Amino acid sequence: MSVNGIATSVKSGEKIAVTAEKVTKQVTQAVTNNTHFFVLGDLIQTITESVGFINTPSLNVADTARIIYGNYPDITIEATSHSQGGSVTKGGLALLNDNIKSKISSQTFGAQVAITDSGLKNTYNERGIKDPIPFIDPRNWLNNLNGNITTYSDGKDGHNFEKHYGEDAIERSEQAEIKK
Repeated sequence: MSVNGIATSVKSGEKIAVTAEKVTKQVTQAVTNNTHFFVLGDLIQTITESVGFINTPSLNVADTARIIYGNYPDITIEATSHSQGGSVTKGGLALLNDNIKSKISSQTFGAQVAITDSGLKNTYNERGIKDPIPFIDPRNWLNNLNGNITTYSDGKDGHNFEKHYGEDAIERSEQAEIKK
């Protein structure tokens, strides 16, 4: 499954899913984060998530993971998140039981919040050297200091998923998983 960030359309959320599917060779369900309402909805969502509220997109992440697990209990569920999608995914993971979480491999790219849940099968968090988003949310400040986020630079630094992360970043996360 894939989860997009702030101010992105269903179409761009689906592009992340297509990119993840291409690299992981696994059917990927886009869990689109559409709380925009002229960006005001995004800001409200960001603030409420940072103080622990669970919003509708997080409920959708949990429901999607439960459905995938219910139909395919033996596979690894790849969860690819970008920008605010990291926070949305973190909220959804909080709603899952340990059996489901143990089947999830999480990768975040330029995430508002890194996923560090030790109950997951794997976690990988990456930010571009010039990507400002991973520094905005106070919940992520310690993650930036303690090594929970891999800083990467390939000269294409920025925040846009397709332009600055994309297939190469997902492949790096897959390689990091193999090394563990």
